[in-house]
Amino acid sequence: IENILTNNKTVVYNKIEAIKNATNKKLSRELFIKNNVNTPNLYTIDSEDLTYPIIARPLIHSKGKNFIILNNYEEFSKFYDLHEDDWYYSEFIDKDREFRVHVAHNKVLAVMEKVKPNNGNIAWNRAQNETEPFIYVSWNQLDDDKLKNVLLEAIKAVEALELDMGGVDVMLKDDTAYVLEVNTAPTLNSSPYVAKRWGLYWNWLLSSDVRRKKWNYNKLKKSKSLMWKNFQLEIDFKIDEEFEL
Repeated sequence: IENILTNNKTVVYNKIEAIKNATNKKLSRELFIKNNVNTPNLYTIDSEDLTYPIIARPLIHSKGKNFIILNNYEEFSKFYDLHEDDWYYSEFIDKDREFRVHVAHNKVLAVMEKVKPNNGNIAWNRAQNETEPFIYVSWNQLDDDKLKNVLLEAIKAVEALELDMGGVDVMLKDDTAYVLEVNTAPTLNSSPYVAKRWGLYWNWLLSSDVRRKKWNYNKLKKSKSLMWKNFQLEIDFKIDEEFEL
């Protein structure tokens, strides 16, 4: 790990404590619940509302690895006794769709949809399945499919972890959105469009020598659009009131 020299004029985005919140996936889920982000239920062996299967994963994971399915109480109890402190346990949602929502400063840069594997795997992850690359979801398609709830939960999740930006994995089941996790280093070359949008956003950040303020989520959620417009990324805001839109 390399130490980077900073001073009181250094602008830092995605501060280390926020990254820690995102890296520890159990802590992330707890913060989601605390901040009213819709997410699968967390379980312990003493939970009264257990439904099976239960998904077990280590506190820190990536690329769909260490994804354990516990099908009944006997399996859950045995696994829990061995891994209580190092894993977390959550409700299984038999999702209809799954998305990667790229969120920056409380607005959405781009949305990609994950491809359902044809091997029956519960984890829809390219690293674990031979699936096609994520599919870009256009702004019109987001409106046509009534996916505003997916975007709202993604924005809320980034805010709950005190991040400025991240790639949010969101499931959809019967029109209800469930946040799985926020990635602080999401894949950015999933499409040229995603890469371009992140480039515009970082250019917008770097063009200011003071910390950029986030869009006001409480006001933004009432509006029709939750997406960054290109002109908003290409200009330098002069007054804070513009962020109250």
